[in-house]
Amino acid sequence: MDGAVTARRHVRSADAAPHESQIRLPDEAFAKATARLRPEDRHDPAKMVVPPFYPDAPEVRRDIARYYDLVTVLDHQVGDVLAALERNGVADNTLVVFFGDHGRGLPRYKRWVYDTGIRVPLVARWPHRVAPGTVRDDLVAFLDLAPTMLTAAGVPVPPGLQGQAFLGPSPRRRTHVFAARDRMDETTDRIRAVRTERFKYIRNFHPELPYAQRIAYAEEMLTLQVWRRGHAAGRLTGAQRIFFSPAKPREELYDTSRDPYEVENLARSPEHQSVLRDLRAALDRWMKETKDLGEVPEAELVRRGLVKDMAEQYGDRRQ
Repeated sequence: MDGAVTARRHVRSADAAPHESQIRLPDEAFAKATARLRPEDRHDPAKMVVPPFYPDAPEVRRDIARYYDLVTVLDHQVGDVLAALERNGVADNTLVVFFGDHGRGLPRYKRWVYDTGIRVPLVARWPHRVAPGTVRDDLVAFLDLAPTMLTAAGVPVPPGLQGQAFLGPSPRRRTHVFAARDRMDETTDRIRAVRTERFKYIRNFHPELPYAQRIAYAEEMLTLQVWRRGHAAGRLTGAQRIFFSPAKPREELYDTSRDPYEVENLARSPEHQSVLRDLRAALDRWMKETKDLGEVPEAELVRRGLVKDMAEQYGDRRQ
């Protein structure tokens, strides 16, 4: 595994290529950030698939195309890592795991527990252990990375460690993955979710709060700006309007196989009540087992020293 250290140093200065801040760069700065791309590497905004919750506007298409351009820059950086391993002669005995930390840096992706926010790429290259082209569709959580790396290194997994190995001699398959959202910069909320291979259950602990609370950093994105203008002008239709609802439902249920963008809430559907009950109970168990502190007031968590007090840092944004 020694070559991984060399490779990590190799890309440290450029490892933020697809970050949301790069999508909204001024044209000249964006051209510089993507200078490595050939004309055929770039993405045509006219060919982008616009999610049903966005208005189909030039600004939205531009942001999506820019995101894919930045991902392509990252693809080149991954190639640099693999080339560095080859040069160091350790490619054949190095496990490379590539993953994202959240969905696209665009509205209703990053910061949300919908699949657009929590379903991320995960690619493993492990010569002589994982056959090239192997595809698995089982559920994996970030908690599984630590036991997987220990297992790959031949180190026993401590019994108290959360997660389970998804590679190695005895990979395990999950039946559920869980997700949570609390504070996002100056904006607070509390949302929990559980997903099976097909269904997603979301519980909004503050249904009185709208989805579209303002986060100053996120408001800099053109997509959100044009989306808000469309709402203000009454031009939004169908799923585009949901994000600007004055309140949220307490519960959301989605059939991700038929509704991958999670816009048709089935929580009140009579034929889905058994699924709703099962996932509601699964989430309750998980919150109890993990001692979820979401219901404890933030001020109390600060007093206990469990979280950092961000009120001063974000105070100017609340004016």
